[in-house]
Amino acid sequence: MPGRPPKHGGEAAVKAIQHGEPFLDGSPAAVEEVKARELLESEGPTAALTMLSARMLAAAELYWGALATAAENKDLKAMDRYLARFGWLATSTARLLAELRKGDKANDKSRLAKDALLAAKEARHGQ
Repeated sequence: MPGRPPKHGGEAAVKAIQHGEPFLDGSPAAVEEVKARELLESEGPTAALTMLSARMLAAAELYWGALATAAENKDLKAMDRYLARFGWLATSTARLLAELRKGDKANDKSRLAKDALLAAKEARHGQ
C-alpha cells in the first residue's frame, strides 16, 4: 500500500494568510517565508516576481501536457480539470509578466495575494 505523500504546507499557509495569523515556527510555510524574505531583501521584488513567474509558467506547461494527453485519451473529465488549472496559471502568469514589463510594482502584491488565494481555493475544489 503506497504511503501518503508528504505534506507540502500550502493549505496551512493559505489558511494562516486568510486568518491573518503567522506561519507556525518550523512549518514549511515559515521556512519558505524566510527564503522569500532573503530573496526580496537581497535581490528585490523584481527577482522574486521573476522567480514566481518562472514557476507558474513551468506549472502551466505541465498542465498543458496533461491536457494534451487527456485529449488524446478522450478523457473529458480530466480535460476539464486540467484546462481549468492551465487557464488560471496561464492567465495569472501573463498578468504578472505584463506587470513586470510595465514596471508597475504598486499593484503586484495585492494581485499576487488574491491570485494565490484563488488558486488555493480552486485547487481545493478541483480535487
